[in-house]
Amino acid sequence: MIRTKRTVTMVITGLIIAGVVWAVTYGQGNEQKITPASNITVLDANNKVVGRVQSLGGDAATASVAFVVAGVAQPIVLNVNRDKLYGAQGNGNVVFESTDCSGTPFLFRGLVATPPDRELSPQTAVVLPNSTLYVQDVNLNPQEIHAQSILTRTTPCTAQDMGTFTALPAKKMFDLDQEFTPPFTTR
Repeated sequence: MIRTKRTVTMVITGLIIAGVVWAVTYGQGNEQKITPASNITVLDANNKVVGRVQSLGGDAATASVAFVVAGVAQPIVLNVNRDKLYGAQGNGNVVFESTDCSGTPFLFRGLVATPPDRELSPQTAVVLPNSTLYVQDVNLNPQEIHAQSILTRTTPCTAQDMGTFTALPAKKMFDLDQEFTPPFTTR
């Protein structure tokens, strides 16, 4: 009986020692080297929070960030890269029926196929001068216009007869450069 207890004790002790040796030998270096990231935040040059990342572009050079803007009923989505904030939907241009970019602004939808009443957030554009934000006026229906001038994010007001097409009435909001300072980073 004593011999059986001694044998059992030795077997248990041997298993414990083997477990410790295995953990020391094979367990080292197997700690997780990468963990999932959640709640990625975009910051400007002054560490001011721009917003929480909603999605990243395939090349990770751009991120989509959602904002709540005073005077707009729904959250809007903008894209951000290291140097600039810009509209996330459509082609990001603002067009006018005048030849000098005055009067009612319209967002040119380009080839976007989604009807405006089926979108989750208003269309946006960020254009020159500076980084002026325009947001679709969701209280107004799309209108057929004859566009004669255009603002883009790379060119100031340009007189250009673009013909007649359906566009979305928009509201000029404010200059994003007054709110955020590039370069942008994530954390």
